[in-house]
Amino acid sequence: MITPSQLIRILLVEDDEYDRFAFFRAVERQGLSYEVTSAETVMAAREILATQTFDIAIVDFNIGPDTAFALFDVLQGMPFIIATGAGDQELAVEAMKKGAYDYLVKDMQGEYLKALDITIQNVLQRYLTEIALRDYHENLEIQVKARTQELTKSNEQLLYEINERKQAEEMIHLQASALAAADNGIMITNIEGKIIWANPAMCQIIGKSVEEMIGQLATGILFYRQKDKLIPDIIQSIKTHKRWANEISNTRPDGIYYTISVSGTPVLNENGEITHLTFILHDITERVKTQQMLEYMVSHDNLTSLPNRLLFQDRANHAIANARRNMSKLAILFLDLDDFKAVNDAFSHSQGDDLLVRISNKLTSCLRENDTAARFGGDEFVVMLENITHPEDIAQVAEKLTYEISRPVTIQGSPYSLSVSIGISIYPNDGSQIDQIIQNADAAMYRAKLRGKNTYQFYTPDMTRDVMERLRIITQIREALTNDTLELYYQPQVDARTGEIIGVEALLRFFTPENISISPAVFIPITEKAGMSHEIGEWVLEKACAQNRMLINQGFNIRLSVNIASRQLNHPELVATISRVLKKSNLDPHMLQLEITENSMFEDIDSAIDVLKQLKKLGIKIAIDDFGTGYSSLGYLTQLELDTIKIDKSFAHNINIDDNRKAVVRGMVAIAQALNVEIVVEGVETKEQLIFFSNLGCHIIQGFYFSPAVPTSILPQLLVNQFQPT
Repeated sequence: MITPSQLIRILLVEDDEYDRFAFFRAVERQGLSYEVTSAETVMAAREILATQTFDIAIVDFNIGPDTAFALFDVLQGMPFIIATGAGDQELAVEAMKKGAYDYLVKDMQGEYLKALDITIQNVLQRYLTEIALRDYHENLEIQVKARTQELTKSNEQLLYEINERKQAEEMIHLQASALAAADNGIMITNIEGKIIWANPAMCQIIGKSVEEMIGQLATGILFYRQKDKLIPDIIQSIKTHKRWANEISNTRPDGIYYTISVSGTPVLNENGEITHLTFILHDITERVKTQQMLEYMVSHDNLTSLPNRLLFQDRANHAIANARRNMSKLAILFLDLDDFKAVNDAFSHSQGDDLLVRISNKLTSCLRENDTAARFGGDEFVVMLENITHPEDIAQVAEKLTYEISRPVTIQGSPYSLSVSIGISIYPNDGSQIDQIIQNADAAMYRAKLRGKNTYQFYTPDMTRDVMERLRIITQIREALTNDTLELYYQPQVDARTGEIIGVEALLRFFTPENISISPAVFIPITEKAGMSHEIGEWVLEKACAQNRMLINQGFNIRLSVNIASRQLNHPELVATISRVLKKSNLDPHMLQLEITENSMFEDIDSAIDVLKQLKKLGIKIAIDDFGTGYSSLGYLTQLELDTIKIDKSFAHNINIDDNRKAVVRGMVAIAQALNVEIVVEGVETKEQLIFFSNLGCHIIQGFYFSPAVPTSILPQLLVNQFQPT
């Protein structure tokens, strides 16, 4: 008997290295008292089982070229669980019929491992119950078969036998009490399958009293209300195969739905003849619900409940197969909400999420029953239209979608309008594989955005060149990161009163292998969409801090400003990364200023405040970049412990002829001065602009008036010469 204090000895038969790692990690993280031995092949498992004993085995159904069935002969006599992939549940049930006690459905996220311990405990409990039940029948058989010996035996011998019989009766009573109190449902039938005994747990699971069940066929109880289903000959199956197991879903007489795991075994007399049948029931209703929920989560978007990419591609592959057979067409529409980031910036993520849910409802309301809408992530949605006859039908749906999505919705009591860009590709015209068709629809969507947004575009072959160009840039930047061939330019920040360079901003530059400069306005959005922000940001930090340390060693005591992207700010390792970079470069934290855009800072203001406080503890300075272009909350600005506010370059443009712009700038300067923070003005290009800002008390200038961004090699020369005061 296994007690809670004992280690459960488990044999794990799993050929996939990642799944083995996930299993061991789950055991460690959940603090489970398991002693796990693993085998990667059927042969290895056989060798281990020949020399070691285990409490339970967990066997992947597909083991290299073999299946779990190849181990069933050596697994008999011990409880074991089958692990199978989603969609293979029928194989798992077949395995249970052949001796497996239970099964787990694996998913890519490893969520199934959360149910690992409870599944193992339930199987072991059921196994131990079967053993106790078998012992009970064996002892009962001994009592029934016990006969009186010769009357000529001595009184002493008779007394000894009476004591032995009493002990046997006490043991039988004890075992019967244990079976009656078991959590698992247990019933015993005669050879015809009619119930002669059931414990209270059985009554509770099935929803019938003992009196209602006695004399009834076990099949009638197990398959109650399933009149339209063929009831298998369970009794004959047990007689033939020695053990029967299955999962059964049913409803109790009171209407409550349940699912049970049932195993049936024969009871043999001393001659090996079947005298009774025992059934053990385990209520797995909650486990099945959890499993169904996990399977749903794996295939659906958690926010909108629409199919996710995985389920969409599966449905699309089936739809393409049908279209190929029927010589019909289908269309893929790739939808991307225009400027959705502004919604999160203007309001909150929760309201942004609410808006995405409403958009998903609008999508489904525009589609036919057999069409599919999915969310691929963020503000990207994909629609599949099947059985298309004319392109005009697709255009009609696209127009309906753009109209419906553009209808105003109410946020915080005010109407708010969105627009959407849609790209359309058609099977088989634009591709024969779903990945290719989706990619082409994405390219068409990108073209729709370039043409002014709030519209749709059908795919044309020239759009592939745009996609290939983006892929080429991503590939080249990855290679540049690996080969350390990206470059940093530095733009001076000058005190206009003295001409002294007090700081520099590090700006990333990218040149192709052909030495062609790619504008940051082109490659930065591409890399952000490719999820490279943190990787590139870390490279910039390391390179800039190392180069600034070299400048300081040469006698140039200047502050370094480095931009932090939105995804970097939200990265859990940001503070640790910056701390490591500072230590590696031996740069004084006070010489580093991080520039964070107004919008990214207010995406998750509470998290941003926490991160900025940690950075301030390191001694790092903090600046708000592009101030005035976002949606700052004045209340939160006081909590950010800012050192610098940078007025965006858009305000310097035409400042001398735009009175409204002047008024806005005066307001921003007043805010900065009230917060007692430094002001840096970006984008100053003319004498008139410089004079305007100087008259407001803004003396730190960054712009072409003094210098554009220059390569690292030229920066020391600028620092030596400085600039003339104005």
